[in-house]
Amino acid sequence: MSSTENWTLGIALGLLGSIAINTGNNLQSLGLKSLQQEEQSTATNSPADKPPRTRKVPWLSPTPVKTAPLEDQNESQSEFVFVKVRRSPFESIAWVVGTIIFVSGSLLNFASYAFAAQSMLASLESVQFVTNLIFGRLLLKAKITETMLAGTVLTVTGTVLAVQYSSKETLELTTSEMKSLYINPAYLAYLALMTCLLVVLHLIYKRLATMQQKGTPIKHST
Repeated sequence: MSSTENWTLGIALGLLGSIAINTGNNLQSLGLKSLQQEEQSTATNSPADKPPRTRKVPWLSPTPVKTAPLEDQNESQSEFVFVKVRRSPFESIAWVVGTIIFVSGSLLNFASYAFAAQSMLASLESVQFVTNLIFGRLLLKAKITETMLAGTVLTVTGTVLAVQYSSKETLELTTSEMKSLYINPAYLAYLALMTCLLVVLHLIYKRLATMQQKGTPIKHST
Protein backbone atom coordinates (compact mmCIF):
# COMPACT_ATOMS: atom_id res chain seq x y z
CA MET A 1 0.00 0.00 0.00
CA SER A 2 1.45 3.34 -1.04
CA SER A 3 1.94 6.33 1.22
CA THR A 4 -0.97 8.13 -0.49
CA GLU A 5 -3.29 5.20 0.13
CA ASN A 6 -2.16 5.12 3.75
CA TRP A 7 -3.16 8.68 4.60
CA THR A 8 -6.35 8.41 2.55
CA LEU A 9 -7.39 5.39 4.60
CA GLY A 10 -6.46 7.23 7.78
CA ILE A 11 -8.68 10.17 6.83
CA ALA A 12 -11.56 7.82 5.97
CA LEU A 13 -11.28 6.03 9.32
CA GLY A 14 -10.96 9.36 11.16
CA LEU A 15 -14.07 10.79 9.50
CA LEU A 16 -16.10 7.64 10.15
CA GLY A 17 -14.94 7.61 13.75
CA SER A 18 -15.87 11.25 14.33
CA ILE A 19 -19.30 10.79 12.75
CA ALA A 20 -19.90 7.64 14.80
CA ILE A 21 -18.91 9.42 18.01
CA ASN A 22 -21.42 12.20 17.42
CA THR A 23 -24.13 9.79 16.33
CA GLY A 24 -23.59 7.88 19.56
CA ASN A 25 -23.68 11.07 21.64
CA ASN A 26 -26.97 12.16 20.12
CA LEU A 27 -28.52 8.72 20.53
CA GLN A 28 -27.48 8.73 24.17
CA SER A 29 -29.07 12.14 24.64
CA LEU A 30 -32.22 10.96 22.86
CA GLY A 31 -32.42 7.94 25.14
CA LEU A 32 -32.03 10.06 28.27
CA LYS A 33 -34.73 12.46 27.11
CA SER A 34 -37.07 9.55 26.44
CA LEU A 35 -36.47 8.23 29.95
CA GLN A 36 -37.16 11.67 31.38
CA GLN A 37 -40.42 11.94 29.45
CA GLU A 38 -41.47 8.48 30.67
CA GLU A 39 -40.65 9.50 34.25
CA GLN A 40 -42.72 12.65 33.97
CA SER A 41 -45.62 10.72 32.47
CA THR A 42 -45.41 8.09 35.21
CA ALA A 43 -45.25 10.74 37.93
CA THR A 44 -48.35 12.43 36.51
CA ASN A 45 -50.40 9.24 36.30
CA SER A 46 -49.21 7.68 39.57
CA PRO A 47 -50.47 8.38 43.10
CA ALA A 48 -48.63 11.14 44.94
CA ASP A 49 -47.62 8.85 47.79
CA LYS A 50 -46.05 6.27 45.48
CA PRO A 51 -42.24 6.36 45.77
CA PRO A 52 -40.34 7.24 42.57
CA ARG A 53 -38.65 4.51 40.61
CA THR A 54 -34.95 4.30 41.37
CA ARG A 55 -32.00 3.09 39.34
CA LYS A 56 -31.29 -0.61 38.97
CA VAL A 57 -27.55 0.11 38.98
CA PRO A 58 -26.67 1.67 42.36
CA TRP A 59 -23.37 3.20 41.26
CA LEU A 60 -25.11 5.31 38.62
CA SER A 61 -26.33 8.36 40.54
CA PRO A 62 -28.78 10.83 39.00
CA THR A 63 -26.72 13.19 36.88
CA PRO A 64 -27.80 16.31 34.97
CA VAL A 65 -26.97 15.84 31.29
CA LYS A 66 -26.38 18.82 29.02
CA THR A 67 -28.26 18.45 25.75
CA ALA A 68 -29.12 20.49 22.68
CA PRO A 69 -31.93 23.08 22.81
CA LEU A 70 -35.38 22.11 21.64
CA GLU A 71 -36.72 23.67 18.46
CA ASP A 72 -39.81 25.10 20.16
CA GLN A 73 -37.84 26.94 22.85
CA ASN A 74 -37.97 30.73 22.95
CA GLU A 75 -34.94 32.78 21.95
CA SER A 76 -34.67 34.07 25.51
CA GLN A 77 -34.20 30.58 26.87
CA SER A 78 -30.81 29.03 27.45
CA GLU A 79 -29.14 27.45 24.42
CA PHE A 80 -28.93 24.17 26.30
CA VAL A 81 -31.23 22.32 28.65
CA PHE A 82 -30.34 20.01 31.52
CA VAL A 83 -31.97 16.59 31.65
CA LYS A 84 -31.96 14.86 35.03
CA VAL A 85 -32.77 11.16 34.80
CA ARG A 86 -33.42 9.01 37.86
CA ARG A 87 -33.67 5.70 36.02
CA SER A 88 -30.73 3.72 34.72
CA PRO A 89 -29.63 4.68 31.18
CA PHE A 90 -29.37 0.95 30.43
CA GLU A 91 -33.16 0.84 30.36
CA SER A 92 -33.10 2.84 27.12
CA ILE A 93 -32.33 0.93 23.92
CA ALA A 94 -31.36 4.19 22.20
CA TRP A 95 -28.83 4.94 24.95
CA VAL A 96 -27.29 1.45 24.75
CA VAL A 97 -27.04 1.58 20.94
CA GLY A 98 -25.59 5.09 21.17
CA THR A 99 -22.96 3.91 23.64
CA ILE A 100 -21.94 1.03 21.35
CA ILE A 101 -21.67 3.39 18.37
CA PHE A 102 -19.71 5.89 20.46
CA VAL A 103 -17.18 3.25 21.56
CA SER A 104 -16.89 1.93 18.00
CA GLY A 105 -16.20 5.44 16.73
CA SER A 106 -13.51 5.94 19.34
CA LEU A 107 -11.83 2.71 18.23
CA LEU A 108 -11.97 3.82 14.58
CA ASN A 109 -10.33 7.10 15.54
CA PHE A 110 -7.63 5.20 17.39
CA ALA A 111 -7.02 2.91 14.40
CA SER A 112 -6.77 5.85 12.00
CA TYR A 113 -3.55 7.02 13.66
CA ALA A 114 -1.79 3.96 12.26
CA PHE A 115 -2.30 5.18 8.68
CA ALA A 116 -1.88 8.96 8.75
CA ALA A 117 -0.02 11.70 10.59
CA GLN A 118 -1.50 12.86 13.87
CA SER A 119 -1.17 16.50 12.79
CA MET A 120 -3.61 15.78 9.97
CA LEU A 121 -6.04 13.55 11.85
CA ALA A 122 -6.32 15.86 14.85
CA SER A 123 -7.97 18.51 12.68
CA LEU A 124 -10.58 16.01 11.47
CA GLU A 125 -12.02 15.76 14.97
CA SER A 126 -13.59 19.19 14.42
CA VAL A 127 -15.98 17.46 12.01
CA GLN A 128 -17.80 16.32 15.14
CA PHE A 129 -19.15 19.84 15.58
CA VAL A 130 -20.59 19.74 12.05
CA THR A 131 -22.19 16.33 12.37
CA ASN A 132 -23.48 17.27 15.82
CA LEU A 133 -25.62 19.99 14.23
CA ILE A 134 -27.00 17.58 11.63
CA PHE A 135 -27.81 14.73 14.00
CA GLY A 136 -28.98 17.14 16.70
CA ARG A 137 -31.47 18.54 14.23
CA LEU A 138 -32.62 15.14 12.94
CA LEU A 139 -32.67 13.17 16.20
CA LEU A 140 -33.30 15.79 18.89
CA LYS A 141 -35.11 18.45 16.86
CA ALA A 142 -32.51 20.92 18.09
CA LYS A 143 -32.66 24.61 17.22
CA ILE A 144 -29.96 25.64 14.74
CA THR A 145 -28.95 29.29 15.04
CA GLU A 146 -27.15 31.51 12.54
CA THR A 147 -24.14 31.58 14.84
CA MET A 148 -23.94 27.79 14.72
CA LEU A 149 -24.13 27.83 10.91
CA ALA A 150 -21.37 30.44 10.70
CA GLY A 151 -19.21 28.38 13.04
CA THR A 152 -19.86 25.30 10.90
CA VAL A 153 -18.64 27.08 7.76
CA LEU A 154 -15.46 28.18 9.53
CA THR A 155 -14.93 24.66 10.88
CA VAL A 156 -15.25 23.04 7.46
CA THR A 157 -12.95 25.64 5.88
CA GLY A 158 -10.29 25.19 8.54
CA THR A 159 -10.48 21.40 8.34
CA VAL A 160 -10.07 21.37 4.55
CA LEU A 161 -7.09 23.71 4.74
CA ALA A 162 -5.48 21.66 7.53
CA VAL A 163 -5.82 18.41 5.59
CA GLN A 164 -4.66 20.00 2.35
CA TYR A 165 -1.45 21.52 3.69
CA SER A 166 -0.52 19.16 6.54
CA SER A 167 2.16 16.51 6.25
CA LYS A 168 1.11 13.33 4.45
CA GLU A 169 4.04 11.30 5.78
CA THR A 170 3.60 8.88 8.67
CA LEU A 171 6.43 8.88 11.18
CA GLU A 172 7.49 5.36 12.18
CA LEU A 173 9.16 5.04 15.59
CA THR A 174 10.75 2.08 17.33
CA THR A 175 9.71 1.01 20.81
CA SER A 176 12.84 2.47 22.38
CA GLU A 177 12.28 5.80 20.61
CA MET A 178 8.69 5.96 21.86
CA LYS A 179 9.82 5.20 25.41
CA SER A 180 12.38 7.99 25.28
CA LEU A 181 9.70 10.42 24.13
CA TYR A 182 7.35 9.41 26.95
CA ILE A 183 9.99 10.06 29.60
CA ASN A 184 11.11 13.32 28.00
CA PRO A 185 11.14 16.10 30.66
CA ALA A 186 9.19 18.43 28.38
CA TYR A 187 6.42 15.85 27.93
CA LEU A 188 6.29 15.09 31.64
CA ALA A 189 6.04 18.81 32.38
CA TYR A 190 3.19 19.06 29.88
CA LEU A 191 1.32 16.22 31.60
CA ALA A 192 1.80 17.85 35.00
CA LEU A 193 0.57 21.19 33.68
CA MET A 194 -2.51 19.61 32.06
CA THR A 195 -3.32 17.76 35.28
CA CYS A 196 -3.13 20.96 37.34
CA LEU A 197 -5.28 22.83 34.82
CA LEU A 198 -7.84 20.03 34.85
CA VAL A 199 -8.15 20.19 38.63
CA VAL A 200 -8.34 23.99 38.68
CA LEU A 201 -10.95 24.15 35.90
CA HIS A 202 -13.03 21.47 37.59
CA LEU A 203 -13.00 23.41 40.87
CA ILE A 204 -13.98 26.60 39.03
CA TYR A 205 -16.82 24.77 37.28
CA LYS A 206 -18.11 23.37 40.56
CA ARG A 207 -17.92 26.82 42.14
CA LEU A 208 -19.85 28.44 39.28
CA ALA A 209 -22.46 25.67 39.38
CA THR A 210 -22.93 26.20 43.13
CA MET A 211 -23.30 29.96 42.66
CA GLN A 212 -25.86 29.43 39.92
CA GLN A 213 -27.88 27.05 42.09
CA LYS A 214 -27.92 29.65 44.87
CA GLY A 215 -29.22 32.25 42.43
CA THR A 216 -26.04 34.37 42.46
CA PRO A 217 -24.32 33.57 39.14
CA ILE A 218 -21.46 35.61 37.74
CA LYS A 219 -22.55 38.29 35.29
CA HIS A 220 -22.96 36.98 31.71
CA SER A 221 -22.36 33.38 32.85
CA THR A 222 -25.96 32.29 32.18
